[in-house]
Amino acid sequence: MTGSIWLVVQKVLTHAHSNIRQGARPIAGGLLYNSTRS
Repeated sequence: MTGSIWLVVQKVLTHAHSNIRQGARPIAGGLLYNSTRS
């Protein structure tokens, strides 16, 4: 039971990590843009 939950958590984390790596650049750009505007 606990092992399967850990597998799911690992799968979600690795999936989220790849999404973050792909989306980090535009997100960082948007944050910089917002901080310089305000």
